[in-house]
Amino acid sequence: MRYYTCIILTTFLLPAACAPPATPPPVTLTAPPPTPTVAPVDLSAPMEVGSTFTYIDGATLVAVPAGDFRMGHGKADNPEHLVNLSAFWMYAAEVTKQQYALCVAQGQCAPPDPADDLRYTDFASQNEPVVGVTYDQAAGYCSYVHAALPTEAQWEKTARGPDGNLYPWGADDPTCDLLNFNNCVKQTSEVTEFSKGRSYYGALDMEGNVYEWVADWYDALYYRITDLCAHLCFALRSSPRPRLPLRRNRPNLFRARLPIRFSRG
Repeated sequence: MRYYTCIILTTFLLPAACAPPATPPPVTLTAPPPTPTVAPVDLSAPMEVGSTFTYIDGATLVAVPAGDFRMGHGKADNPEHLVNLSAFWMYAAEVTKQQYALCVAQGQCAPPDPADDLRYTDFASQNEPVVGVTYDQAAGYCSYVHAALPTEAQWEKTARGPDGNLYPWGADDPTCDLLNFNNCVKQTSEVTEFSKGRSYYGALDMEGNVYEWVADWYDALYYRITDLCAHLCFALRSSPRPRLPLRRNRPNLFRARLPIRFSRG
């Protein structure tokens, strides 16, 4: 009787084991529509030296508190003088290829010039600064993330600190462990690679690696003009400062005022 039962069970189990699996119903994945802009955030972290904030595009912001700083370095087009600025948040590093590519993918930015940024699509280079962008392209990205290019004064205060350091890290001579310069790397480097060369406020690559855009346009005679106006042009004191359509020669990236740092093309 036991032998007969075993035969019956085997007969019923084998066809079930050999039956093909049921076909699962098809699944349709619909991608969400692209967002034309990123939403602004409330920058409510304390405005003190050392404060940081993670922004909407993943960038780290550093706080630059309000107050005076010593600007310029004693030449005709940048005489040393005291400047007072309101507090602001500054991008700790230049805008990377990865960050800029998101803006391009959303249709809000034009791709960089491929002749100037040969490794724009290279996966291993995505944390390097985007280069080959014009002033208008840099400003377009800043608008995309609800920010702006820094003024020359904001950029210089972030780089040199309140006391006008000769270099971002202080007075020591530049070396290859502080910045990417003098063929130390022979190409652009990742924006976080030279942490030893960070500025008083914690910003990286304020010297070396690439040139950066700022909001101001360059006028070699600006300080001479304003000195003359201080004596003769009293009516102009409340007017916007005169600027010629030349771009400030600052180190070729962009940072975003909330100031963003962008490399110059």
